[in-house]
Amino acid sequence: MNKGNRILSLVLIISLCLCMFEFYPIQVAADEPDEETPIYLDTSYSFEERAADLVSRMTLAEKVSQLNTSAPAIPRLGIKANNWWQEALHGAAWVRAVSFPSSLSMSLTWDPDLLFETASIIGDECRAYNTTSGRALSNFCPTINIQRDPRWGRNEEGYGEDPFLVAVLGEQYINGIQGNLDTENVTSPSGEKYLKTIATLKHYAANNSEQNRYTGSSDLDDRTLREYYTYAFREITKKAQPESVMSAYNRVNGIPCAANTYLLDTLLRKTWGFSGYVVSDCEGISWMRNGHNWVPSDPPGIYTQRVTMPQASAFAIMAGTDLACNWTQSGSYGGDYSNNLSRAIEDKVLTDNGVISEDALDVALVRLFTARMKTGEFDPKTFAYSNYTVSSHVETAANVAASLKASQKAIVLLKNDDNTLPINLDEIKSIAVVGKFNDICELGDTNYAGSPTTRVSFKSGLTSALNAKGFDTTNNLKFYNTGSSSVSGYIFNIRQFSINGTTIQATSASVMNNCRAETNNIGYIYDGAYAIYENVDLGQGLTSFTADVSTNGTSGSFKPVVEVRIGGPTGKLIAKAVCNRTSSWTTYVSNTGTVEPDAALEQGVKTICLRFTTDQSSTDSLNLDEIGKADMVIYLAGTGKSAELNVAGENRDRANMDFPANQVDEIKQVVAANPNTVVAIQAVGMMNIGEFADDVKAILFTSFNGQFQGQAMADVLLGNVNADGRLSFTWYADESQLPDILDYEIRPTETKYGRTYQYFRGDVLYPFGYGLSYTSFAYSNMQIDKKNLDANDEFQVSVDVTNTGTVKGDEVVQLYITTPDAPAELQRPIKRLKGFQKISLEPGETKKVTISVKVPDLAFFDEALGRYVVDNGRYGVQIGRSSADIKFEDYIQVTGQLKPVISEVTVRTSQEGDDEKDIPSRVIFGRGKVVIPKVTVTMNDEALYGFIKKGDNRPLPQGMTIEYSSNRPEVVSVDENGVIRTNKGGVATITATVTYDGVSKSAKSVIYVKNDLALTGITVNGNPLSGFSPDIYSYNVVVPIGSAVPQVAATANRENASVVISQATEIPGKAIITVSDELETLIYTINFTIDLTLKDLKVNGTQVIGFSPTRYTYDIKVPSGSDIPQVTAEPNDPNAVVEITQATAIPGVAIITVSAGTSTLTYSINMDYAPPTTVFSFMEGTIDSGWTILNPDPSGYSVVPGMGLRLPTQDSDMYSTGTSWKNVFVRPVEGDWEVVSAVYYSTVPYANYQQNALLVWQDEDNYIKLDYEYNNENLFFQLGQEVASSFSSVATVTYIAPADVPLNIFYKIKKTGNNYTGYYSLDGTNYTVVGSTTITLQNTQIGFYATKNSTNDPIDTYVKYVEIKKILNTDATLKELLVDGVQVAGFDPSITSYDITLPSGTTAVPTVIAIANDSKATVSIEPAESLPGTTNVIVTAEDGITQKVYKINFEVEVSPATVLTAASSVQPGATFAVGIGLDNLEQIVHAYDITLSYDPDVFEYVSAAGADDNIVIVREDKDTVGKVRLFAANIGGVSGASTPVLNANFKAKDGVENTTGIIAVMNAKLGIGPQGTVLQADHDSKSIVIGSSEPTIDKSALITAIDNAQSLYDAAVVGTQPGQYPQAAKDALKAAIDAAIAVRDDSSATQAQVDSAVTALSNAVDIFKAAVIVEVTPDKNANGIIDVGDLAFVAYYYGKEFTDSEWQDAKVVDMNGDGKIDIEDLAYVAMRIDW
Repeated sequence: MNKGNRILSLVLIISLCLCMFEFYPIQVAADEPDEETPIYLDTSYSFEERAADLVSRMTLAEKVSQLNTSAPAIPRLGIKANNWWQEALHGAAWVRAVSFPSSLSMSLTWDPDLLFETASIIGDECRAYNTTSGRALSNFCPTINIQRDPRWGRNEEGYGEDPFLVAVLGEQYINGIQGNLDTENVTSPSGEKYLKTIATLKHYAANNSEQNRYTGSSDLDDRTLREYYTYAFREITKKAQPESVMSAYNRVNGIPCAANTYLLDTLLRKTWGFSGYVVSDCEGISWMRNGHNWVPSDPPGIYTQRVTMPQASAFAIMAGTDLACNWTQSGSYGGDYSNNLSRAIEDKVLTDNGVISEDALDVALVRLFTARMKTGEFDPKTFAYSNYTVSSHVETAANVAASLKASQKAIVLLKNDDNTLPINLDEIKSIAVVGKFNDICELGDTNYAGSPTTRVSFKSGLTSALNAKGFDTTNNLKFYNTGSSSVSGYIFNIRQFSINGTTIQATSASVMNNCRAETNNIGYIYDGAYAIYENVDLGQGLTSFTADVSTNGTSGSFKPVVEVRIGGPTGKLIAKAVCNRTSSWTTYVSNTGTVEPDAALEQGVKTICLRFTTDQSSTDSLNLDEIGKADMVIYLAGTGKSAELNVAGENRDRANMDFPANQVDEIKQVVAANPNTVVAIQAVGMMNIGEFADDVKAILFTSFNGQFQGQAMADVLLGNVNADGRLSFTWYADESQLPDILDYEIRPTETKYGRTYQYFRGDVLYPFGYGLSYTSFAYSNMQIDKKNLDANDEFQVSVDVTNTGTVKGDEVVQLYITTPDAPAELQRPIKRLKGFQKISLEPGETKKVTISVKVPDLAFFDEALGRYVVDNGRYGVQIGRSSADIKFEDYIQVTGQLKPVISEVTVRTSQEGDDEKDIPSRVIFGRGKVVIPKVTVTMNDEALYGFIKKGDNRPLPQGMTIEYSSNRPEVVSVDENGVIRTNKGGVATITATVTYDGVSKSAKSVIYVKNDLALTGITVNGNPLSGFSPDIYSYNVVVPIGSAVPQVAATANRENASVVISQATEIPGKAIITVSDELETLIYTINFTIDLTLKDLKVNGTQVIGFSPTRYTYDIKVPSGSDIPQVTAEPNDPNAVVEITQATAIPGVAIITVSAGTSTLTYSINMDYAPPTTVFSFMEGTIDSGWTILNPDPSGYSVVPGMGLRLPTQDSDMYSTGTSWKNVFVRPVEGDWEVVSAVYYSTVPYANYQQNALLVWQDEDNYIKLDYEYNNENLFFQLGQEVASSFSSVATVTYIAPADVPLNIFYKIKKTGNNYTGYYSLDGTNYTVVGSTTITLQNTQIGFYATKNSTNDPIDTYVKYVEIKKILNTDATLKELLVDGVQVAGFDPSITSYDITLPSGTTAVPTVIAIANDSKATVSIEPAESLPGTTNVIVTAEDGITQKVYKINFEVEVSPATVLTAASSVQPGATFAVGIGLDNLEQIVHAYDITLSYDPDVFEYVSAAGADDNIVIVREDKDTVGKVRLFAANIGGVSGASTPVLNANFKAKDGVENTTGIIAVMNAKLGIGPQGTVLQADHDSKSIVIGSSEPTIDKSALITAIDNAQSLYDAAVVGTQPGQYPQAAKDALKAAIDAAIAVRDDSSATQAQVDSAVTALSNAVDIFKAAVIVEVTPDKNANGIIDVGDLAFVAYYYGKEFTDSEWQDAKVVDMNGDGKIDIEDLAYVAMRIDW
């Protein structure tokens, strides 16, 4: 009876567990020693081998999902979501990070070491954010496009105009940001180096104009392409090995860069040896169709219309674009690889490189995942980079100091008449600063810069620098802002205007600034923009003017204004039209203008300017009288990113090089008023300075110069540092010297000057390499070590450089090469930079500079020969300070030719049969295949041999040999004849070694051999394993706590395969399935786990914000003085045990432990108080060093121990325009705060204005004060403010203190944002509000002072202490919430939940970016793991307590889909049915056009019919082998879900065995009546295993077993008496008999299934027999009688239960089988004792 009960319980438990099991695939844990580690987690393999293994495990859908910049997670493989798109050009973008000068500014330093240092810091900070918050490591930088035209909109992003300089600086940037030169603990177990980050060279290639980048072609000869536009790409690729390259938007010679095989494969990979991945510029693939309208000419005659998106995607990936950058997950421009590649593969798109197949995706994915492997993403986090954190590596003191140093080094001194600079403060006693940039710290395009905590404007920097030198900045430094009040955004369009009745089209302008031409109008007009029109006839004077304008609606607050001026935007005003608003941009209204009275004086043909503004715009006027009185004027000029100042950027070239916003006119007015004017320029690039350059004393230039730009410029002006910068470009006189920006030729012609210092034939303002210094340098003793050289030689040039001045300075020694005797027809450059060195010299110091030059580096590309050649003859060697300032020139003589030496070797591999299928290469191979290597050899002159591309194979030079070897011959072998063959599953690396003239060089190719052996099914307790796939080798099965250990069964796809199962013995535990044949052994693992996660976690009854069952650590802050919070928790599995160790103190931690048996899971909640109050006491007789005393007078204050800081009321005050005030104590404080000042009055004020005041201080003209004072016989507390020297009382509260006695009072000011509230208290506890004000103060400090502002008697006041309590913001709202870069529709900070429906087919989880409203709040984002799903954005306010969770719920739009149903396996020769169904039909479908594809080597198509009588097949097209197209009509139509529509019959081909074939829907069009519209349905496919030829199945043993079991069942009696059976046992036997009968009656059952059924039934019979009820004997001591000994047994174990550890011994005396030893068991034995 007892045994029967136990069996029944076991059956019930197993049944229950099967209902509750959850199945899902997981990654195999790498640290589990008893399980074979998959190759992709085995660090003994190379990164590329591991990547190949990982890619081999992906499905096609998973593969295409990983080829976009926002790649989703694949949890079953342990692949995390990855957003490849990050920016870090001069700082880690979009996060708090150091911001360095822009690339153009950095190029002005000519300092490769500084480039390395700054890039290394950027890499450190990027890696820190990766470790801390998961920020991806792939950065789309640096930009190394050459600045061949100053009008290019993105010049600020590059390193200048010279390819050699760009290459040297770019190389060090790559070395720094990738960590190429790091050596300490950065090597993987395989011996390969980890990357700190991934750098991306962009934009490849010849991408130097914005206006036509989506539509235009950069047409140029191969020599120009190689020598100029791609030189830096080549050099950096070969020397620094960037992991990534970005292809450009434009075409080169007619072919889009993203699909340009010559650029991406022939040059980049084969010629230069690039081994990383290529990413398109964002939506670059879609622009191939949507912008370029590209019609491929290769293969010839195939394409006659622009490419479709699947075709564009195929050409791109086949050319070598591995990753598609797209703006949104769904590809808003259609450029998403995942939307198009599957279709391209189905259509077998033919490209210039062959037919696209899944193999092309594998090649690209291996490159991508090799890069991710190199970052250590899949490795144990024990290497150095994995320890970088935000706290340890972001904005460290060293990082910030490096930013300042870079800014100081990036300033060029262009002019310095009369040694005006550095400023001599012995002579200069007053300074006026004029311009629009005083208070601006412009970082440039913020998409490419960090977001630093500290930004220093010029006003702040200069003020601080002058204060440090004792300069009276209060009285003698004045700032004059000339910025205008402008309307932001685009203000209107203008189509045409009329002058004296003659209509002029707006687009006929010769110059447009801050606006641009559209089809029929000028648009994109910013406030202050203008357009210039030449040769406009004003006749006898202007009499009438009209303007046709449009706006984007009638509800705007401003009216458009069009001004007519003579000559330019600051010329004489002759007319103005204030225009009406219109209903839309396309609705134009003519507006009549007002003509100025003296307009008639302007007659004849004139150049006029239309200036575009609004009726709400204004411009500050210059105070020229005051400016003229200053000893020196500094005018800050340049460009910015505001609408008024922005002239260039991405998508926007400059029309000219003019300064925006009338700056030149302002400079001219300032110079006229004060000739001692210095102009400091910070701009996007060179500017037109000709109108004032001769008139100003000095000119400085930099580009967007980092977070310390103001301090750096001040340091250079004052001589704290030298002006060490040098121009990295030629400063032309103006744009008239340049050809059209779309002209990519750089050499001069009869009508063009040429471009850059290499070819420009005109006059320039400042030459390339130019820059003045505050010291002087002398050059001497130039030496060339040898002057007669062979073409393969190297020579050295040395020169001595002496600092002959009086200050330390840096000098850049520049080496140029000329070819003075070259024939003119060769069009050699005037000179080329071929070396430079930056040195630092103390006054009087001399250093020898030596520069080496390799003669092969002087070669030119010969297009006719297709290789580089070295000209024979004389070369000039110049040493100078710039390209024009040459100190020495000597000559060398070169003879001979380049000796051919192997430079690069590349190898691609395919397998036998691929050429016939037009498959160019692959990574994944079958077993037993011959591998075909395709080797390319590049020589040092860039001549190519071997395989170049499809149809282009060039014989190897005589004597060149190739040998192959394999690192794992058991996987891939190489025989004695060099034949490469795959053997068994695994991965191996083939090395191709090329030898020529005694020199060998190798290349490697990874080959992954796919296993043919696999399991066909796994069952757990007889139920199919959910999510099973033959190529998924590890699974997790969650078992309810307390369940029995499940049993596993499995079947293999080969009859000769052995399947051995090691069952789990406990939970947690694992079942190991080993399947093997003569070649392979595979291991599948089923991990049985229990769920120990929490369902709920609360603190003081409120759920923890951001709680997630898989998030185990939380940080909370509680208000100071709070009780210790109490934690409660609830587990997901009710049988789990939860134990909570509450925090015992604050700071402290609460520990929540969830357990079951020996398994535990721990959660922790860290608790801490908000930051404490800081008290600065003067009672001890000291003054804290953090206080600054403004206008100090030591005789007017003292510290009295026990009393505090004595401040007698002084005679003067800063009130209004007062200037002689003294002893104002201030100290900085940031953010929001509450400050209390405890003050002691020695006597109550009794004379006017006597007071001690608490201050909030900006400067003497802008402050807030809270005081207690006497005023006209009144005593009161007053809150007052002074703004721009005008004081006003905000509020007063009268308090009459007792006269002639001391008084203790407490002031308190509380700051929240720009609001300040003042309080007073007499006891320091109870406060009364005085008043409140809202005012904007800059760089606020808190402070105090005492005054009487009169000659009345002074009284002593004492400041006892000042207490500052920082108020941590409680704002946990968002300011912006973006999904894939687009603001969420309807976003409102108060709304926390949003539903977003994504287009059908979307698989990648969108990227969410969130920006907190308060910059000090922290934002953490928990992306959805898959779609549909929810991304949580958790905002924690600065106080650490307040949190808000925003939820973005993603759903995927459901589209019609096809569903295929068929048997998973069939026998050879068998005919089987494939059901075709439709799902997700929201409309009624009346007709179908469905195309099925099938493998013709495996299957034959037989026939098809409708699924019911209402569906009629009207046409059947089966002429194409492997395809059948079915047209069907559905009478009455069909809609809804899971609806069968067609049945197709196929036959497994005779003789085809042990393989797998696929039947798939290639195309499915659905017709909707009566509209006649056509819908496209999603596709489906079905894999079908073909088994072996049907053997003879022996079922005799099974039949016998069934008969015997049935007889036993029939004879069994249910009851409780001995010999009877429990009902449950009989039911279990009946179920086992039924299962066996089902196998007996299954005609397709295999012998293995029959044998298994026999075993199962035999086991069931044994269990049934054991369940028979038997008499239980109480004779436990086995002495033949029932006696007191037996009773002792029971008494000994009395009280034990089945949960006790001794139960195995105790259960023998559980007489009634109830799981416990109690009184009933004692009674049972006692009643049977023999008397």
